[in-house]
Amino acid sequence: MKPPVGGRPERVSLNVTDARLRRGARDIPLRPKDVAILQLLIAHQGRLVTKEALLAAAWPDVFVSDAVLKVAINRLRTALGDDARTPRLIETRHRRGYCLVGKISLVDAPALEAPEAAAVPRLPEARAIVGREAELAQLEEWFAHAAGGSRQLVFVTGEAGLGKTALVDLLLESPNVRGVRVGRGQCVEQHGAGEAYLPILDALGHLCRGLGGAAIKRRLARHAPSWLAQMPGLLRPDDAVNLRRRTGNATRERMLRELVETLDVLAREHPLVLVVEDLHWSDPSTLDALGALARRRDRARLFVLATYRPEETAAA
Repeated sequence: MKPPVGGRPERVSLNVTDARLRRGARDIPLRPKDVAILQLLIAHQGRLVTKEALLAAAWPDVFVSDAVLKVAINRLRTALGDDARTPRLIETRHRRGYCLVGKISLVDAPALEAPEAAAVPRLPEARAIVGREAELAQLEEWFAHAAGGSRQLVFVTGEAGLGKTALVDLLLESPNVRGVRVGRGQCVEQHGAGEAYLPILDALGHLCRGLGGAAIKRRLARHAPSWLAQMPGLLRPDDAVNLRRRTGNATRERMLRELVETLDVLAREHPLVLVVEDLHWSDPSTLDALGALARRRDRARLFVLATYRPEETAAA
């Protein structure tokens, strides 16, 4: 956290609904698991929250090591401008857990359980992240190929609760991947046709709201205006209206062409990771888009990582 200016500390608040940290005049997007951790710390301000409680709040369905929690706490400290050596907000309680020693306000927060229940919850049943070192090493090897210019499309498969998302999180938190641009989208179970390209739009929005997001939005405006027109939250109202007028008759073929061209441009500048979770619930257009990306032969530092449940696809 920055030193006080004019004798008053910087105001900090967490918007749980939007997964964003407000620090002074800055809006900083957070990962969902980091939001869960910070929300629990805020609920018990000034009190110890055990490592077990924080792990259960952020990873309720899998067993992960304390190292993963430490990585998440370090991300929060970076977002908060805090320092572990001289903490103003998050203080480490050696071998026990963490304590929020500063003031962070909550915005749009759902009610939590009573402090006694939330601070020391029951541990979830240990599941299959233990012993997955080989899978993690393989993902890191494939990412290294992508970072070298050989695009990769990789699937992480398994039944519900097996730890697919936890494995993806560990990859993104590994030293060789940390700091790389990541767009993350989630497929949701929909009835009927569903919204086309929903997880990819989600991932592009995540990229535009992250570090370097302004430059990515400029690339979309130039190379993929029909995609940017579908994300009005990233535009001023007048710009959104004008862009929709220009791209209102965009065909499916044009949208696919714009997407692959834009991701190739972004992946030539820096390594780019595109995560699509729960692909078994995907709409057909998203599958077409992933197929188009996989068929490209141009070199690009693009790593597409998708998770899905094979039993769900077999039933479809």
